[in-house]
Amino acid sequence: MPLSEKEILFNTLAQSSSDCIKLFDTEGKMLFINKAGMEEHGYKDMEDAGERDFADTMISESKDYFKKAFAAALRGDASSLEIQHTEEGANREFCLENFTPIRDASGAIVGVLGISRDISLRKKMEEELRERIVDLEKANKLMISRELKMIELKNEAQALKEQISSSRQL
Repeated sequence: MPLSEKEILFNTLAQSSSDCIKLFDTEGKMLFINKAGMEEHGYKDMEDAGERDFADTMISESKDYFKKAFAAALRGDASSLEIQHTEEGANREFCLENFTPIRDASGAIVGVLGISRDISLRKKMEEELRERIVDLEKANKLMISRELKMIELKNEAQALKEQISSSRQL
């Protein structure tokens, strides 16, 4: 059966994205995943992808958030969440997952659209910034301690000068 123009447009849009685009039914079974998603998760084909539980690609904490956000999408609420994949589950460590409910012509929710973007580099940079802030705070404490010690030594030196000066006057 030939594809309609809308199907060709959808396929072109989905397959040209570097984001992982997935369509799930209301039971959580994956109905579609684009080429980028297949490559990210190491799926051989759509049949392989459809047989797996997508949540199994994530660490347990992320899996819990994922399931809650998926349930919210089934209630009609779109959401975004950060997830962390296992090494075996994906070639990206962190993703920003967006869920959107899919509705039919009558408005009933018939599935969930999931689009995830690799944020591994951003997360790495955030961690490096946190480490740099800790290092700067340590350096700042050392500088302040040094400055306070210098003030203390200057005060002691001044007191000694005054003591010497007053003993000379006697």
